[in-house]
Amino acid sequence: LIVTTPSTTVFTFTVAGGEPRARELLRRIHADGSLLLSSSRVGETFVLRFCVLNHRTDGAEIDRAVAKLMALLDAC
Repeated sequence: LIVTTPSTTVFTFTVAGGEPRARELLRRIHADGSLLLSSSRVGETFVLRFCVLNHRTDGAEIDRAVAKLMALLDAC
C-alpha cells in the first residue's frame, strides 16, 4: 500500500553552445564522478536531467552540486 504520495524533484536544462557542449559537459560530469546526471530530450532539445531523490538532501548540497556543474561547464 502506498502511504504517501510519490514525488520526485527533477529539472532539465541545457547550456549555451547546444547539444555538443551539453554532451561534453555530461562527459565531464561522469568522468569527475562527484555527480550523477542523465540526459534526455525535450522535443528536439538535448537536455541534462538533474534529479534529487534523497529526502535528506539539503540546500547546501544543491549549492555544491550547482557550483560543481558551473566549474565543469567553465572547463568546456
